[in-house]
Amino acid sequence: MDSLDYWRLSDEVSVVQAAILVIGEDPSKNQEYIEGWEAHSRPVGYDAVLSALKNAVRSGAMAATIRNDASVCSYDEYPSNGFDIRERPEGMNVKYRVEPNWHLTVVKVASVKRWLLGRGFRDGFFIHETMEDTTEAFLDSKNPYYAPKLAAAINAWRAITSNPDLLNGKTPKQALEKWLREHASQYGLTKDDGNPNDHGIEEICKIATWNLLGGAAKTP
Repeated sequence: MDSLDYWRLSDEVSVVQAAILVIGEDPSKNQEYIEGWEAHSRPVGYDAVLSALKNAVRSGAMAATIRNDASVCSYDEYPSNGFDIRERPEGMNVKYRVEPNWHLTVVKVASVKRWLLGRGFRDGFFIHETMEDTTEAFLDSKNPYYAPKLAAAINAWRAITSNPDLLNGKTPKQALEKWLREHASQYGLTKDDGNPNDHGIEEICKIATWNLLGGAAKTP
């Protein structure tokens, strides 16, 4: 059994562990030291993945339990840059770091899977089980029963719901439509001239949208 397989027992992992697993490495080998390495010494892709995960947690696109470094401070202590002080009912002040501790902040493995699938990832540590699971077989283009329009509707829904920024200034239907247009060729949603098939995209949006009442887009 590969050392990564044991990590499949976890329902939650830290954000740093998640970033290392996404790039296909075992966190137990370097999670304690990786942030202290110079950029050129860190594994390829780690910085980009970690940055994306942090943004997903901050925006609420990924379910997470955020933890900050904190300690009790004296009454006349003032926070330095990057710190803030919070008063507690007992009269003690707590100094905490505003930036989350990404080694202690944890994310749900299921949330990471959905987030990756919404961004077009179809392989890797977090996707391995999902793609082999028969409940997700309809997303596998190699499946003899693969239905591209069904896959388009599901992946469009996942992409929009996992990234709230895509809904800024748009209704769910408009956001879904934009995503489907950008990925039209991937799901056979183009006409002979290569342009998106408006009718096909419209039909898929009717399936994928959760706002059946319509209405104006929210102001960002």
